[in-house]
Amino acid sequence: MHHSNTRSREDAACVRSPWLAPARPPVQVHMHTINPLALSNDELYGAFEEATHEWQDGVLARIMRTVCKDESLDQK
Repeated sequence: MHHSNTRSREDAACVRSPWLAPARPPVQVHMHTINPLALSNDELYGAFEEATHEWQDGVLARIMRTVCKDESLDQK
């Protein structure tokens, strides 16, 4: 881990002005990294199967369903 003597913007805001709103506590953030160039459009967005008349979700739809189902206060 790299340590420096500089302050974050949140720390600087708390120090420089006493009448500013207090800084919010840090929150847990979940990131989902995808490489869209490694996937076809059907894999990324989803596709409709003409033979079975079924929709097959793509990676983005599955991530969105997972994130929306999660009720934790973490940022996504």
